[in-house]
Amino acid sequence: MYKIAVCDDNKDLLHIITAKIQQYCKKCGIMVEIAEFWDCELLLEYIESQRLYDVYLLDIEMPHHTGIEIARTIREYSCMPYIIFLTAYDKYAVEACHMDIFWYLCKEKLDDEMAVALDKLFSHMSRQEDNRIYVISNKRKYVKFYYRDIIYVQKNQKNVEFILTGGKNIQERITLQDVYQKLGSEMILLDRGTILNLFHIQSIESNEIRMDEGYRIAVNPIRIPEVKRALSKYWGSNI
Repeated sequence: MYKIAVCDDNKDLLHIITAKIQQYCKKCGIMVEIAEFWDCELLLEYIESQRLYDVYLLDIEMPHHTGIEIARTIREYSCMPYIIFLTAYDKYAVEACHMDIFWYLCKEKLDDEMAVALDKLFSHMSRQEDNRIYVISNKRKYVKFYYRDIIYVQKNQKNVEFILTGGKNIQERITLQDVYQKLGSEMILLDRGTILNLFHIQSIESNEIRMDEGYRIAVNPIRIPEVKRALSKYWGSNI
């Protein structure tokens, strides 16, 4: 199920947009959960508490905060959500297209363009979706989670600790090297104590790697070129 947030200060239009998405998804057999926000301050509270959605449809011009400002806040926490801008003003098109967004919709053309945008959105999401599952099974517990939910893995005494999206941490009695061999090429073994999921890397500084959901990983500057090469190879094969 995909979680979608729609934010527009015009309540009537907000309900219309939600209804169009629901109608499309029902017709296509796509399971979604839609949250409506006519107060952008409330949506920002959700984002800043890291209650993130898979997709955001944002009105650009709203009281107090623009959709562009909200999108920037989303990107501070994660590069994963898809963002679609909604506006009646063409003057924002150039600025919007230079941001990391998925689509740009003009409100006056919703009847013509909404279905096209949703076709592109769900097609892209289905191609990018990683359904591989990591399983921890022993006498004491049985736990499973998606590979894509792993932000990074770190050594913790005789265990390894999986740092997952949503603030979850799970430990397993296994060597870090064995975990790395299981997870494959979409991860990078940063050192003998840390594995990073390339998908969740936001940026690289001189001696620090910023991950989704606000995590920061210290790194020896000597390793930076290796991480950049791994990122370039990963995104080159996933775009």
